[in-house]
Amino acid sequence: MKPFVSIVWVNYNSSKFLSTALGSLKGVSELDYPRERYELIVVDNNSTDGSIEAVRRYLPKLGIRYRVIELDKNYGFCKAVNIGFNARDPDTKYLAVLNNDAIPTSQSLLEMVEFLESIPRVAAVQGVVTDLDGKTVAEMGFVCTELLSVHPLMNRGSIFRIPRKSIPVTYVSGCYSLYRVEAILRVWSKPIVYPDIGFAYFDDLPLGILLWSAGYACMAIPKHCALHRGSASFKKASKLQVYLIARGIRALSIVLNNRRIHNFEKILEVSILLRRALRRAVKGEELFESYLAGLRDGVKLGRVVTKLARVRVDLSRVPLVKVDVRSLIYAIVSRKKLDRYVQRKYLAALGVKL
Repeated sequence: MKPFVSIVWVNYNSSKFLSTALGSLKGVSELDYPRERYELIVVDNNSTDGSIEAVRRYLPKLGIRYRVIELDKNYGFCKAVNIGFNARDPDTKYLAVLNNDAIPTSQSLLEMVEFLESIPRVAAVQGVVTDLDGKTVAEMGFVCTELLSVHPLMNRGSIFRIPRKSIPVTYVSGCYSLYRVEAILRVWSKPIVYPDIGFAYFDDLPLGILLWSAGYACMAIPKHCALHRGSASFKKASKLQVYLIARGIRALSIVLNNRRIHNFEKILEVSILLRRALRRAVKGEELFESYLAGLRDGVKLGRVVTKLARVRVDLSRVPLVKVDVRSLIYAIVSRKKLDRYVQRKYLAALGVKL
């Protein structure tokens, strides 16, 4: 008998990409996994655009086990996932988190479950996520530098040029991934997946660090698992997005009590200042103010998360890329070049050839 899986699917005002959202639900119903061995938990963050009504009308047509939880306000992605997690079936062994703009491939759940079943020390797994064209890779897990800058593996590469073996990653993506419930309950002092206070952009990274610190592993497998629309709930470079990312960076530095990460924040501030000066854009100034506000508020978030963590953070167990002069230069000059450089350096250290 296959282990039972709960799939948490968070919705918020998805009317602008409703066809993709419904395609995501259809993908869940077409998973090559026994229907009696998984459930779908839809958590709606108080949508006001009619999307949850459309979802409710569509779900009965799928022929799968599901439940819908409608919240009284927008609590953000993190708390919505936690609410879904606590509504899971008592027999749930694995928890899948699936974005409402991500369409799972039919074999994805079975392949991820089989991988976790075969290696008990692995607590989290994901496959290759592509754009909706099915060819351009969005990411295959994330790797961080020792300063906790985040870099998607294989981003903008071809699905035909991915590593041929499973690789360890700093953390798996909340876009579509599978977690061992036992491991999640071990690393937090209360039953959560992500810190409630996080809202967004402070979810999968701290969980990955805690899982590694507890002796588990996070892995990416060379299997196409989902097609992703990407950034559907946030506008590109919005003030809220910049604020949340900055707040997450500062919170991590508090959780880890790492002076090098504090110094990295200063590098990012200088980088943004330089870009603002070069572009002379009013929008850039607004984004910078959002960034500074995020850094200030991240202190509170970091203190809360420190109290929530049940295990002590041990970065020596976490796969991180060592920072050198070239990576610091790229951090200021070009984010794309930094991503490529970190990826090449990390895969080379693993002996992975593309």
